[in-house]
Amino acid sequence: MQSDVRDPGAISALYEEVTQEFPALNILINNAGIMRKINLQAGAGDLRDITREIETTLNGPIRMMKQFLPHLQKQRRAAIVNVSSGLAFVPFPISPIYSATKAGLHAFTRAFARSTD
Repeated sequence: MQSDVRDPGAISALYEEVTQEFPALNILINNAGIMRKINLQAGAGDLRDITREIETTLNGPIRMMKQFLPHLQKQRRAAIVNVSSGLAFVPFPISPIYSATKAGLHAFTRAFARSTD
């Protein structure tokens, strides 16, 4: 099954298809990501396009969690795995937006985990 995490409608359709075919689904693995080489100092990146990595690498996993969480909460045992990167802690100068999204995903995941204590 394929979906676009940038599109809330596609996520909703994926949710319906997956939970119908696999009603015992008890894990969500968020591994979507785009890493582009962008030199912001040199003016690289169109203003309309510059946040594409944020939509996929940060907003996408958050949307997926929001969509699938009610189903996962009904399972006896469930887990959500958000794939981050060492670049969340040591940013890569040629991929500043990707590094920022991974730092954001790491912070979001930690905050979410603490909210369930």
